[in-house]
Amino acid sequence: TRKLRMPRGIVFLGEMTAVSLCWCPTAVLYNYLTYALFLASVILLYLGLLGEKRGYMVLAGALLGTNVLVRFSNLPEMAMIAAVWAYDFILWREESRKEVSPGTERGGKKKAGKKEGYWHRTLRHTLWCLAGYVAALVFLLSLIHIKYGIDEYITGIGRLFAMTENAQDYKASSMIMGILRHYVENLYWAARIAVIAAGGMALFAGAGWLEALLAGTAGKDKPKGGGTFRDEAAGRGVPALRLGVRILWTGVCAAMIWWLYKRGFCSLLFYSYDPIWRPGPLFLMLTMLIGVIRIFHRNSSREEKLISGLVILTVLVTPMGSNNGILPSLNNLFLAAPYTLWESWRFLRLGERK
Repeated sequence: TRKLRMPRGIVFLGEMTAVSLCWCPTAVLYNYLTYALFLASVILLYLGLLGEKRGYMVLAGALLGTNVLVRFSNLPEMAMIAAVWAYDFILWREESRKEVSPGTERGGKKKAGKKEGYWHRTLRHTLWCLAGYVAALVFLLSLIHIKYGIDEYITGIGRLFAMTENAQDYKASSMIMGILRHYVENLYWAARIAVIAAGGMALFAGAGWLEALLAGTAGKDKPKGGGTFRDEAAGRGVPALRLGVRILWTGVCAAMIWWLYKRGFCSLLFYSYDPIWRPGPLFLMLTMLIGVIRIFHRNSSREEKLISGLVILTVLVTPMGSNNGILPSLNNLFLAAPYTLWESWRFLRLGERK
């Protein structure tokens, strides 16, 4: 709400959506401690990169390092360093463009500015994050060694990997295929909803063209003493057309929801996972699609590109190390849900610009 100027109502709605989709038992502490530390590290990483604050980056790394001791399968969260590299690349690209821009001093000489190289900045940011990560691991492993002996921890990790002999779904390949399977299965629904959405966009685009035509007709060759009957009819036709298109699209949306319900896309059996089994992956797919679009959109600010990358990584990294497919990602939407609703709201406002 402060950095990205998201409307507070949309953020509140997004957080309520995230809380409503939490399915893990709240009695299992390591689940929610994982999400709390992960979310805090992402926020600190965002603030640290934007403000060039070393302390925030070190602390973000420390929280991710601590998360490994919460649950060993949180180790893949190290992939969040990719956001650092990508953001530094964005900064380097922006600085390079400014360097070749026509802005020069008098006399034809370019302004002398100290520009930090991409690799130097990236190495510096990476070392800051890595310093916090390693420091947290060393400190916590030292406590374990003092209290229990480090051999016990290593033996525990060995027992964890030995589970794959009896539980095949805990193998790395099975976990990744389980995640991909959910997305591939939901392409059936995504394709059909996308066709309906494209039809709606074409409908409103055509209505906008016709509306502009009617408005132009009403104002064309208007006599001094007032408009003709044709002008008045065209003027009245604009709001009537707008209302008619909205009523038609509301009917189409209601029919689509009814069709999805009858085909088993969504369910009202809230004592099971059925209500989120198909809409959930679709929401995650929409989140990642929006994130990719905003990252590569030329009008997106660096702040928006950074948050988009962090959201995509959060969705992709969260289920790693779990045999529950994409369900862990649905349990960790505290950043993604407000972001997705915000970007969708901006798109529906048809052309809001920063």
